Formats: sequence, structure tokens, C-alpha cells
Amino acid sequence: RDFGFGHCMVLLADAEHQMLTAIASRGYDRQGSGAEVLWGQGVIGMAAEKARNMRFAGVSRQFLYIGNVETSGHLSRDTERVIPMPGLENPQALLAVPMIAGGEVYGVIFTESGDRVAFAPFHEKAVALVAAQLGSIVAMAETARELDAVLANPTSVLKSVPSKRSDISVQHYAYDDSLFINNEYVIKGVPGRILWRMLQIHEAEGRTEFTNREFRLDVSLKLPQFKDNLETRLLLLSRRLAEKDLLVRIQRTGRGRVVLEVDGKPVLTEEVA
Repeated sequence: RDFGFGHCMVLLADAEHQMLTAIASRGYDRQGSGAEVLWGQGVIGMAAEKARNMRFAGVSRQFLYIGNVETSGHLSRDTERVIPMPGLENPQALLAVPMIAGGEVYGVIFTESGDRVAFAPFHEKAVALVAAQLGSIVAMAETARELDAVLANPTSVLKSVPSKRSDISVQHYAYDDSLFINNEYVIKGVPGRILWRMLQIHEAEGRTEFTNREFRLDVSLKLPQFKDNLETRLLLLSRRLAEKDLLVRIQRTGRGRVVLEVDGKPVLTEEVA
């Protein structure tokens, strides 16, 4: 049973970059992992910025999606790179509840419905209870640097597949760290840098296992000194790769360890300018 929440998603906050990123959804045709919403824009962004619940009925779709991040270029800077946000075509009721712990916003739970009277005050209270729990879990997990262990979906564990040895084209664009696999956009920013670095090391050394510690010591990744959200970024990257199914995956195998799985031979190219 969905208890009236047939269409919903969870977004994690990156307060440093004033951004929220979708990591999970249900009820939609696409998962939208990696879709981003700007802090303070749209219902989701306002819930994060104001740190309070947002419940509306009979509003337009554009009110919800103002602030979806825009990125530039596909194979050049002139084309947009966008991970589409999942959503109903004509939502009538919207509810966004921030995940707060210790006075800090760690994310937002969002749900929508085609029925304008779908969400009553008791629905809002129910989502708020879940959001408070998730906020506490994420806060504790980030402190322990084990967010992936807390939020990992046991059913999504990927099995190793023998390499097919076919070439896999991987393009990296350094100006925004966007990554394309077989000419299809995957991700950008810090997760893009992480995956590109893993593929570079794999090509040079044949290595497939990596640790959180080496990521944090690698200055080329440009992780923030404090609250780097590394586990969040790795979780997002893992889900994004699984969703795209582009012959490259990462899998968490233990405390602070990551395995790169590649079903073929990566051919790496980089555009610096």
C-alpha cells in the first residue's frame, strides 16, 4: 500500500553548493537519480532553504520545477546537460518536507498527486515523522562516514559480469567534470571527477578496488576539507551508473571500500579547454 504517497522521491542536500540531488524515487516512469534542484527555488528548494514543510494544492507544474539545475553542453558547451526530474504531468497537490537533524537540513522528502485534496495535515505529519528519522540517520551516517551502508538497497547489489572486451568510450570534460559513456551523459561535478579518476587508475594499473581514504587524500578530486559528503556522492554515482546500465558500475564491498566493474575496455578521452 502507498497510503496516498504513490509518487514520491528523496533528495539529499549539499548545503555548500546550495543544491539538492535526487537519490531515490517511486511511482514514476524513470528514477531520475542525479537530478538536481537549486536551493531556494521551487517547492523542493524552498522547503530546504526555509527549513519548513511546504504543502500546496491546485498549483502549476512550473511552480514545482523552478530551479532544476541547468548544465551546459553535451559534446560541446552549447548543449544542455540535464538529468530530467521525474514528475507527474499535471500535479494538483504537492508536499515537501525537509529532513532536519541538529538544526541542519540534510535533504527533502517530496510527494505529489493528481488529486488536489490528496494531502491533509495528518499526511504532512506522517511524512514529517519519516523525514525526522531520515535526517537523523543521514546525520549519524555522515558522521560515521558510512552513508552507503545505511541507505544501500540490498536488492540492488550488482553481480560481476565477465568482461566482453568490447571498447567503452569514456569522455571527460574538465571544465565541469561531466562524464559521458558511449556518448551518453552520465554525471558531472565531484562524482564525475571520482569516476574519471577511478577509470584513469584502472587504465594505468589495472586496479579495480579503491578506498575512501585514498579518495580523500587525492588532491585532484578537490574534495572539501570539511564535510566532503563522499559517501553521499559515491551512493549517487553508484545508483546513477546502475540506472544508466552503461557497462561501468561501482559497488561497495565493505567499510570504506569501492570496486569498479567494467564490462569491456575503457577508451578514455579528455577535453580540457
